[in-house]
Amino acid sequence: MSLKTQAIQTELQGNWNEAILLNKNLVKQDPNDIDALNRLALAYMIIGKSKEAKTAYQKVVNMDPL
Repeated sequence: MSLKTQAIQTELQGNWNEAILLNKNLVKQDPNDIDALNRLALAYMIIGKSKEAKTAYQKVVNMDPL
């Protein structure tokens, strides 16, 4: 199973802390991975880390304003 698939499945299962770790690894591998950044931001929002979520979302907006 790919890291991306693991990240998606982990979020679908509601394991947000693990999802954060997996998506951070994906972003480390490819800093321009908009999907991983969006998943990372969502996971941060769900667990109440709004500052980290805002940072991740801002990276997405800077890469793709639409």
